[in-house]
Amino acid sequence: MATRTPTRAPRSSGPAAKSRSRPAARRPAARRTKRRRRAPARSAGGWPAPVRVLGSLLRGCWLGIAHVLGALTRRVGTSARELDPAHRRDGLGLALLGAATVVAAVEWWGLRGLPGEFVHAVVAGTLGRVGLVVPLALLALGVRLLRHPEDASAGGRIGIGVTALVVATAGLVHIA
Repeated sequence: MATRTPTRAPRSSGPAAKSRSRPAARRPAARRTKRRRRAPARSAGGWPAPVRVLGSLLRGCWLGIAHVLGALTRRVGTSARELDPAHRRDGLGLALLGAATVVAAVEWWGLRGLPGEFVHAVVAGTLGRVGLVVPLALLALGVRLLRHPEDASAGGRIGIGVTALVVATAGLVHIA
């Protein structure tokens, strides 16, 4: 298939055309003006320095604990010992284990207060009696993520299957 190339308008041959072919004349030096003092620059996030330091300190502590826990979890058995550090998802695995602990404290041991009421409303309000099994499911997902994080494609299939099973089970328990 033939395509057209863009055409240019012909240049005029008058005095303007001659000035285009000459090198540009030097401009006179710009006058110096008083420069205003700028406010100190902030980082890309816009947070003040003490908040950034505290955030990076908390992040470092979280990931340090997560890496230690991930290493201990991968030590059990032989299938996950030589995991490439680029594939590790220790922070998310620790978050799932923490969520399992909080949900277990609320649902099994009756932890109350504003956070406890909120967690109970979400878990029991969504799943009813099946909410008692949620800590075990979160624990299993957290351990799986710590031991086999490289199976990202399997995570989607597992998530869809577990969700379908949980919804079906919750419906049957509600009817019963």
